[in-house]
Amino acid sequence: MNSEKSGDETRQGRPGYVSAPFLDVQQRNTLLFPELRRLGLEQHIAELAMQGYTIVPPEKVAPPEYIAALRAAVLRVSEKRTGILPDWEAGLTHQGQAHPLGQFMRYVLWEDAIFEPVLTHPVLLGLITYLVGFDAILSLYDAMLKGSGGKPLPLHNDNGDLATPVYADQPQSANINLLLSDYEEGSGPIAFLPGSHAFRRQPTLAEIRELEPEMVPVIAPAGSAVIWPANTWHVARPRTDPGIRATLLLDFCRGHLQTQSPFRADVTQAALDRNPPRFAQLMHQYGAFPFREEDIDRERTAKGGERHSLFDCHAQWRQFFGIGF
Repeated sequence: MNSEKSGDETRQGRPGYVSAPFLDVQQRNTLLFPELRRLGLEQHIAELAMQGYTIVPPEKVAPPEYIAALRAAVLRVSEKRTGILPDWEAGLTHQGQAHPLGQFMRYVLWEDAIFEPVLTHPVLLGLITYLVGFDAILSLYDAMLKGSGGKPLPLHNDNGDLATPVYADQPQSANINLLLSDYEEGSGPIAFLPGSHAFRRQPTLAEIRELEPEMVPVIAPAGSAVIWPANTWHVARPRTDPGIRATLLLDFCRGHLQTQSPFRADVTQAALDRNPPRFAQLMHQYGAFPFREEDIDRERTAKGGERHSLFDCHAQWRQFFGIGF
């Protein structure tokens, strides 16, 4: 056995075979999976692997009063941006909207600090980490209010890549829909084609036209969270019931990709200070790009490689889950 260590081994203080992919897989098995198992998420992992989506029930997400407070915050954002108080009961203010998702409110995270704790929720962040890795960063944080009428959202996936014929096996992004109202048959629910994430491509025109009967709608109470990787095919059906459907939409992508919203540019030090360390990573605070005149700041970017427990979360989740260190 050669007693001389390679330069890489000496610099990193670990065996030379420990590549970045090796370390990532090792951390998924030794750090992430035990915590997912502690949270009782094995069924949801299986559903993500087989169906391409999972529905997390309210008892694993948040107390009803927090969901009600999030809904109230979304309604305030709607009124602020339109000058019109949403008609929650009858939905008259949101009937027949042009966008298939209803009133689509982009970039709501900084509208109210109540939106921040969702990002370090151990169950939601744990399943996102399972899908798109420890280096996941926040790409979207939007809200939707959907009234009756309007158009359906056709069959699609969320890759946003129309040119690549076959997608990577590992999803490059993943979504959370946090339901702030009940999803029922007439509520205009999202619906999935189970197993379609395995196709790793865009649906064809024939599939877009003809697959609607195969779609499985999400029927779930307020407080549930629907999670899926970008490859999964889905639609959004029009609402037929009176009233308004309310949803928070969060999208996360792998750390080498460009986010759809500029969280890194706009996050304040106050927001970083009042949230756990993983929050800063989700804001891409330690990413190397984009370059200006400076080269990579190795000390700063190294903090992006730190691994934090899912239980190092916002205090309200430690209380909700009875988490102790």
